[in-house]
Amino acid sequence: MFKRCCTAHLGCVSMVAALLWAVPAANAIAQCGGHGGMGEHNHAAASDDSHAGHAGYQHHLPNGGLPPLAHRTPNGGLFLEAGSHRLEVVYLPRETRVYLYGKSMEPLSALALRGQMSPQVRGESNPRHVPLQHAPPSGPKDQDYLVAATDVSQLPDETPITFRFENLPDRRHPKAEFTPIFSQFQIRPYVARVSFVKSDREGLALQQTCPVTGARLGSMGEPIKVLVGDRPLYLCCAGCIEKVKETADTVSAQPFTSFSR
Repeated sequence: MFKRCCTAHLGCVSMVAALLWAVPAANAIAQCGGHGGMGEHNHAAASDDSHAGHAGYQHHLPNGGLPPLAHRTPNGGLFLEAGSHRLEVVYLPRETRVYLYGKSMEPLSALALRGQMSPQVRGESNPRHVPLQHAPPSGPKDQDYLVAATDVSQLPDETPITFRFENLPDRRHPKAEFTPIFSQFQIRPYVARVSFVKSDREGLALQQTCPVTGARLGSMGEPIKVLVGDRPLYLCCAGCIEKVKETADTVSAQPFTSFSR
């Protein structure tokens, strides 16, 4: 199966651009956590002068509450649990995003959510405090999120980053605090394998074929979903991911229409 996938119709890679414009952006529903398709890691948390003593806060001590980070989330981030809600933190080269989900993994609006991230850089006496602002959905099928315009690629590995949240929908636990340890490999790559969500059914039906091999999606087993930038793309098998990366890397700073050139 792998040989068939990797050798058939490689000339179809030029279809990627058109499909990226045609396939609607997926609505995110968290079901696991991870590093944008990379291997499983479980980092300890570090704490500083936190809000642990303040009423309503859930404080997660080192290895005392942070869930293990699994392989993939819908947006290629790491997954944190706050009472009956879940938060997905996505590190991108120029910004950090936080998506909110309910107990059954359903996407929730982050409009009322308040958040702040505080990198604790070694050698700095006071941590930086960066507010997380609300970002409205870019389309009817997209999910809104909180975002901080901060370049985490400049942070050294093993930097603790404290996230504090208020106005969570859970009345019993309206506040939460986490201090995961940041590493460079957590930054989501331009092409990242992610998990499927319910709204992907429409995207799969619209795309129908793999842009690398031309094979019908589902004909070689369960299709693969990747994000190229922020846009979902469906492939017939894992063997096609590297071909998409080879094409995407040459135009990562250009509009997606460059894939067809």
